[in-house]
Amino acid sequence: MHCSSSSTSKRTALVAVLSLFAHISSISAKRTCDTSLGTFYPYCINVPDGASDGEKLPTVLFLQGRGARGDASQVKTLSTYDGFGKLVNEYESGNTDDAHTIAATKFISIVPVAPTNTNNGLDPQYWYPELLDKVVDAVIAKYPVDTNRFHVAGYSMGAFGSWRYAVHRPELIASIVPSGGNAEQNSITNSLGQTVPAVMSQLSSVASIPVRAFAGSGDTTVPPAGAEQTQQKMESLGDTKSTLTIVNTDHSGLSVGPFTADLLNWMLQQKRSGGSSSSSTDTSSSSSSSSSSSGSSDSSSGSTDTSPSTGSSSSSSKSSSGSSTSSGSNSSSSKKKCTRRRKRSLRSPASHAEQRRSLSLAKILADRQTVKAL
Repeated sequence: MHCSSSSTSKRTALVAVLSLFAHISSISAKRTCDTSLGTFYPYCINVPDGASDGEKLPTVLFLQGRGARGDASQVKTLSTYDGFGKLVNEYESGNTDDAHTIAATKFISIVPVAPTNTNNGLDPQYWYPELLDKVVDAVIAKYPVDTNRFHVAGYSMGAFGSWRYAVHRPELIASIVPSGGNAEQNSITNSLGQTVPAVMSQLSSVASIPVRAFAGSGDTTVPPAGAEQTQQKMESLGDTKSTLTIVNTDHSGLSVGPFTADLLNWMLQQKRSGGSSSSSTDTSSSSSSSSSSSGSSDSSSGSTDTSPSTGSSSSSSKSSSGSSTSSGSNSSSSKKKCTRRRKRSLRSPASHAEQRRSLSLAKILADRQTVKAL
């Protein structure tokens, strides 16, 4: 009888542990990495749990700095250096503040990794839009991407790349968020050997797209002059949706710092002009929390601005329209099953911590039962 009672207790404790583990797994994000496209731009993608119910999700293509380049075999580690990649990775490690939770549970995030060097004559310090298309199109074909809410963002080399990709494919982009980089003023050669006009000369194609740009007042790697000139050009084109914020930081402080809950909530509200979103947006978290991580610590941007500065970088911000609004409306026509999953993914940081404590307690109880049986 003692043996039977002990076995029952152990089974009960084990079921409790597994149940709690399954519940925690159901509210977490799911990050996977894909190298099947070859070694030039392998990528990692984070898909919030619950996406399989048919809901289309806002998506961000995040381009990292040159310090996050490397071999495809290291893609899972390298994709966590800057911006969204770092926020998602830290969320998986237990940081559930507003910015980390929103990045991990509200966006599909695509983080490609550029090579350190190549054998085909291509510049590894450069994001090639036509090669990024292969990643983007593969993700759109496989995952529930809301193509009316597709954003491009980046840090340093990736900030230059975000401007470049936006003018390459403006019909897809809902917002642009470059941090520590600007629109280039020189023509470039693409991966096909073709000469492409300077990004600055193509800004009219994105003049209607909302932009939140960031530069560092103490940035000596990519001085804020280039970002100021880009902002001035956008305003001269009649743009009223772009803002430039000069942050009191050096270059490394732009890796993650600007990607606060406020910014991410603003991104959630942006939708491609003329498009209609099939999913609702919840922006209940509005506090602004920034990370102090230095990220990939670029030593050079991979692109340089050739014109001297004509403006001052001492102001805290330079914007034509700045504040974001929190609407956070939920579709009343959504199926109950879908609604329950969304709510589960939005649990507060306290709930996550409580679940982890419950899991630890259940494991302790299970261990005690095992010891008693012995």
